[in-house]
Amino acid sequence: MLLTQEDGIVFKVAYNQIKKKKNLLLKSLNPNYDPYEVPATDIREVWKFCNYISSELPEEYWAKDRVLKRIEKMEAEMKDLKGSF
Repeated sequence: MLLTQEDGIVFKVAYNQIKKKKNLLLKSLNPNYDPYEVPATDIREVWKFCNYISSELPEEYWAKDRVLKRIEKMEAEMKDLKGSF
Protein backbone atom coordinates (compact mmCIF):
# COMPACT_ATOMS: atom_id res chain seq x y z
CA MET A 1 0.00 0.00 0.00
CA LEU A 2 1.35 3.38 -0.94
CA LEU A 3 0.46 6.96 -0.22
CA THR A 4 1.19 9.02 -3.33
CA GLN A 5 1.14 12.74 -3.94
CA GLU A 6 -1.26 12.44 -6.89
CA ASP A 7 -3.50 9.41 -6.18
CA GLY A 8 -3.60 9.29 -2.38
CA ILE A 9 -3.72 5.77 -0.94
CA VAL A 10 -3.35 2.98 -3.50
CA PHE A 11 -3.12 -0.78 -2.98
CA LYS A 12 -0.54 -1.92 -5.53
CA VAL A 13 2.55 -4.07 -5.87
CA ALA A 14 5.49 -1.70 -6.42
CA TYR A 15 8.43 -2.57 -8.65
CA ASN A 16 11.58 -0.49 -8.43
CA GLN A 17 12.35 1.22 -11.75
CA ILE A 18 14.86 3.69 -10.26
CA LYS A 19 17.81 2.45 -12.33
CA LYS A 20 15.87 3.28 -15.49
CA LYS A 21 13.75 6.35 -14.86
CA LYS A 22 13.64 6.95 -11.10
CA ASN A 23 10.05 5.67 -11.16
CA LEU A 24 8.11 2.94 -9.40
CA LEU A 25 5.97 0.64 -11.51
CA LEU A 26 2.67 0.07 -9.68
CA LYS A 27 0.65 -3.04 -10.53
CA SER A 28 -2.73 -3.99 -9.13
CA LEU A 29 -3.63 -7.55 -8.14
CA ASN A 30 -6.92 -6.86 -9.91
CA PRO A 31 -6.40 -7.52 -13.66
CA ASN A 32 -9.02 -4.86 -14.50
CA TYR A 33 -6.49 -2.14 -13.64
CA ASP A 34 -3.50 -1.42 -15.85
CA PRO A 35 -0.03 -0.93 -14.33
CA TYR A 36 1.36 2.58 -14.29
CA GLU A 37 4.54 4.38 -13.28
CA VAL A 38 4.88 6.97 -10.54
CA PRO A 39 7.95 9.14 -9.95
CA ALA A 40 9.72 7.99 -6.79
CA THR A 41 9.60 11.59 -5.54
CA ASP A 42 5.76 11.40 -5.51
CA ILE A 43 5.74 8.55 -2.94
CA ARG A 44 4.96 9.84 0.55
CA GLU A 45 4.61 6.54 2.47
CA VAL A 46 4.99 2.82 1.81
CA TRP A 47 3.19 0.21 3.90
CA LYS A 48 3.86 -3.52 3.77
CA PHE A 49 0.77 -5.68 3.26
CA CYS A 50 0.66 -8.63 5.67
CA ASN A 51 -2.78 -10.26 5.43
CA TYR A 52 -6.50 -9.68 5.34
CA ILE A 53 -9.63 -11.30 6.67
CA SER A 54 -12.63 -11.82 4.43
CA SER A 55 -15.86 -13.77 4.56
CA GLU A 56 -15.75 -14.18 0.76
CA LEU A 57 -13.45 -16.43 -1.24
CA PRO A 58 -11.49 -14.98 -4.17
CA GLU A 59 -12.88 -15.47 -7.70
CA GLU A 60 -10.02 -17.84 -8.56
CA TYR A 61 -11.33 -20.30 -5.96
CA TRP A 62 -14.80 -20.33 -7.50
CA ALA A 63 -13.40 -20.76 -11.01
CA LYS A 64 -11.40 -23.82 -9.90
CA ASP A 65 -14.45 -25.16 -8.06
CA ARG A 66 -16.57 -24.90 -11.23
CA VAL A 67 -13.93 -26.76 -13.26
CA LEU A 68 -13.73 -29.53 -10.64
CA LYS A 69 -17.51 -29.90 -10.64
CA ARG A 70 -17.52 -30.21 -14.44
CA ILE A 71 -14.81 -32.88 -14.30
CA GLU A 72 -16.74 -34.80 -11.63
CA LYS A 73 -19.89 -34.62 -13.76
CA MET A 74 -18.01 -35.90 -16.80
CA GLU A 75 -16.53 -38.76 -14.75
CA ALA A 76 -20.01 -39.75 -13.54
CA GLU A 77 -21.32 -39.65 -17.12
CA MET A 78 -18.42 -41.82 -18.29
CA LYS A 79 -19.15 -44.35 -15.52
CA ASP A 80 -22.80 -44.47 -16.61
CA LEU A 81 -21.79 -44.98 -20.24
CA LYS A 82 -19.28 -47.67 -19.30
CA GLY A 83 -21.91 -49.50 -17.25
CA SER A 84 -24.36 -49.55 -20.16
CA PHE A 85 -22.06 -51.65 -22.35
